[in-house]
Amino acid sequence: MNSYNEATKPSSQSSLFLWLICLLLLLSSISGWYFYLQADGNLKKTQIQKQRVQKQYRQKSDELYESWDKIQNYQNKNYQLSDQLKECKGKTISGNENSANICQEERTESQSLLDAQQLIISDLNKEIKQLKAEHKSIINTSPGNIAKNNSLYCELLEKQLEKQIEKFNKQMGNLLIQVSELSDKQHPSKQQIIAKEKQTLTQQAIISKVESDALNQLRARLIDNIEARNITISRQQQGNIVITINNDLIFRSKQVNIIKNGTEILLKTADLLQQFPNRKIQVIGHTDNLPVRSESHEVILSNWELSAFRSGAVIRYLQHAAKVAPQRMMLFGASQYQPLENGNEDSIRAKNRRIEIRLLAEDNSSEI
Repeated sequence: MNSYNEATKPSSQSSLFLWLICLLLLLSSISGWYFYLQADGNLKKTQIQKQRVQKQYRQKSDELYESWDKIQNYQNKNYQLSDQLKECKGKTISGNENSANICQEERTESQSLLDAQQLIISDLNKEIKQLKAEHKSIINTSPGNIAKNNSLYCELLEKQLEKQIEKFNKQMGNLLIQVSELSDKQHPSKQQIIAKEKQTLTQQAIISKVESDALNQLRARLIDNIEARNITISRQQQGNIVITINNDLIFRSKQVNIIKNGTEILLKTADLLQQFPNRKIQVIGHTDNLPVRSESHEVILSNWELSAFRSGAVIRYLQHAAKVAPQRMMLFGASQYQPLENGNEDSIRAKNRRIEIRLLAEDNSSEI
């Protein structure tokens, strides 16, 4: 009996020891799992707080950008108004001075010419009177027998005098014609003014008919986009043709590479540009008022660069693919400061993102 009890004691002690170890492992695993869950929850909380802070930061930065843009818009408007005021003052002063100087110069020039011609006419009249007086004196002072014997000489002298008088009369007539022509140039008649106006109107009618035919052809080829109001074609009062294309038809968001749909539109537009080879072309890029994030771009730091790069991409494509002469084209980037409409709605921003292709009138083709 005693031997059996002594044998079972160590086995019970070892099993108890194993149970204690298992209990300790279980407790440690439970505590580790608990601490893991607590750390994971804290991590998720910190991530949520971080996202919330980033969102607030973006909202504040957007508000700051918008307020800064408003301030810049007000400053630009003030600068433009002041420049316009100065320009108007300068134009009025210079216009008055120029008109006075031109009128005075024309008057002095015309008066000097008229005075010179009147002096010539008076000199000719004096010479004619002098010749007539000499002829009369010769006839009156000669004796009777000389006059009778030399009648042939007197007739010859009279013929020479008549020829000289006829010559002087022709010179006087030519001078009078020159005087009348000079007065007509300085003060043209109503008939001349009407004739010139008719000539200019007929030329304008021919040009406008050619332009209207070309515009109708382009409208017919882009009718789907025009009806969707993604493309507008208009003719300004000064004769410029303006083709406005929505950026979404040519570029992807915040990109400067032309998509396939954009190449087709630009090729159709190039057909119109090629019909007027003597006229200059302006390509102007416009963006919306959302700022470009500098951390996502290496070169495009703001909407200025984005608008200029897009305008350059259009010009490069027109030059190489559509074979438009590069000497005709000029690049402009207007950024967000020439919007079609003001506002922060998505539809308004989509309208303001655009490319303008301006075919300048021949009168404005020399201006840059």
